[in-house]
Amino acid sequence: MGSAAPGETMLSVILVPCPPCRSVDYCVTRVVPLLRCDVCGDVQRMLSVVKRELPLILRLREMVLLCNMCMPSLETFLGIASVVKASGGDIKVSLMASWDLVEEALVKYGSKYVKKLYSHLDRLYVAFVKPEDTLVFSRVIKHKPFNLLKDLSMPMVNAISSDDISEVAKLVAHYDIERVAVVVDRSALGLAQTALRGFGMRLAERYTLALFDTYVYEDLKGRSIELITWSDDSSSALILMPSNIDEQLAKVRSAISIESTRRLVIESLCRAKWLVDLKLVVEGNEVLNSEVVKILEVIDRLRNLRKTIEVLGLSYPTVKGRISRLEKALGIRVIDSRRGGALRGETQLLDEGRVLVEVYREVLEELERQLKAALQRICSDIRDRSD
Repeated sequence: MGSAAPGETMLSVILVPCPPCRSVDYCVTRVVPLLRCDVCGDVQRMLSVVKRELPLILRLREMVLLCNMCMPSLETFLGIASVVKASGGDIKVSLMASWDLVEEALVKYGSKYVKKLYSHLDRLYVAFVKPEDTLVFSRVIKHKPFNLLKDLSMPMVNAISSDDISEVAKLVAHYDIERVAVVVDRSALGLAQTALRGFGMRLAERYTLALFDTYVYEDLKGRSIELITWSDDSSSALILMPSNIDEQLAKVRSAISIESTRRLVIESLCRAKWLVDLKLVVEGNEVLNSEVVKILEVIDRLRNLRKTIEVLGLSYPTVKGRISRLEKALGIRVIDSRRGGALRGETQLLDEGRVLVEVYREVLEELERQLKAALQRICSDIRDRSD
């Protein structure tokens, strides 16, 4: 439920068939009161806009349809779901509707409507006023043709207090109900979770459905209660109503453009080769880095300071100065230059110098290994969040 379509935006939309209403935001946080509202907006206009903007809609992560008590809104929302699903996209479509409305449609149209719900939706949330009312639905979906809805549907109730949660938990245990969703206010989420733990249930999963955070609690028999609450992060979903659908879809278009740019940058950075620039600093002075190590390695190979300078294309003062600063800072000698005798003109890298080079190379190799692993993990995490 919580995963997004591969390669698409994380943005979700909630479609609400209401006309402009100052209580919409409040109702959405309660869900069930909104689903029982009998005032319809211009839902046909929403369908026409969805058809017009279908390529944009298909780039969304998911669409949640909050259907109130108007039968036309249910018909139109299923039409929207049909258009979206027929396109072959990966967008997830969920419908939330009251049992009164769903029951009316099932009685009126029978098996034909069951098949329509089954083929057009990824999840059907059926809202009940009282927890005990969910028993009716649990019995209905055990029989043909309604058993098609068994895996698709989720009975849902509102909870005002921890007593409501306890009542639901008792119903689940006593009547062996497989799953039920409970809508709770975010301020009461902690009490709800404590109540479920008191019934021996444990948190098995957490996911986000548009603007709703969902916490799935399970008992030892695999029966589950999903706590649904309003998300703290409202940036990943938009509420679309007949009055604002064009304006909100413009925001979707802008967000997708930003997301596409972000993906392009991320992929470029993740494909690039990252290097470690390792430096040894003593008392604020940089005395050992890749250039100094290179000087020491060439001296060790050529055993001649003049030839080293020629090979590296550096000046004598530069090479000598860097070596002198290193030796002074660490209090050791790293090279030995012979001025007379059979070894006149020879410059040797001392054991101290070889140890410095060895340690530098080992530290650099380890850091690059860690950097590569970290980049793979970070890029994978970023791609997962984007998906």
